[in-house]
Amino acid sequence: MNIGDSIAALLVLVFVIFLAKSYRGSGFFSRNQDSRKYHKSVLVRVLLDLPENTVKELLDLYKKEFGPGPARYARQTFRKWKEGHVQPATQTFNRFLVHMPKVMSYDLKCEVLRHFMEEYSAKDEYELDVTTEDWDEKLDPLVRQIIDKAF
Repeated sequence: MNIGDSIAALLVLVFVIFLAKSYRGSGFFSRNQDSRKYHKSVLVRVLLDLPENTVKELLDLYKKEFGPGPARYARQTFRKWKEGHVQPATQTFNRFLVHMPKVMSYDLKCEVLRHFMEEYSAKDEYELDVTTEDWDEKLDPLVRQIIDKAF
């Protein structure tokens, strides 16, 4: 795993943990849909669309952390989720989410992170009146302000 993979995995994990703690009981993990577009169902889809070898690796990590009994339940439940027979249990789903960044491809991490950023990061709007003579003088401070805010 290179440094880019590590950073992406860390960012995805931080967002997943933040979302699990922030939204438990307030809509994100409930069955009621709220105004957010990026719901549990999207994360479930990411989980269910993982390649078979990645799912096996994920289940191995699950077993290593939570033991053979919970891992057996997770394996059986995962099949039922994939077939659409049952809805994911919050505890099992959260346990999968903790380990997902470790097995996801770099591109998938970036895609999930992009969705999180679009959905949950602060949005800013800027209005700037410029002319052809002064655009560079007025634009430069705004660009510096945006860059400084990011850091």
